[in-house]
Formats: sequence, structure tokens, C-alpha cells
Amino acid sequence: MTGDNNEGDSRKYILVALLATQQSRKVTV
Repeated sequence: MTGDNNEGDSRKYILVALLATQQSRKVTV
């Protein structure tokens, strides 16, 4: 159970990081 939750959190973190990167690129361009 804990491992599954950890995996989901990792995926969420990656998604947020990707979104932040896209936003940053938008602002830079």
C-alpha cells in the first residue's frame, strides 16, 4: 500500500515539474 502511494506521489511530482517547465518556457519565449 505504501509503495503504491509513493509511486503515485512520484508521478504527480513529475507531472507538476513538467507543467512548471512548460510554463517557464512560455514566459521565457
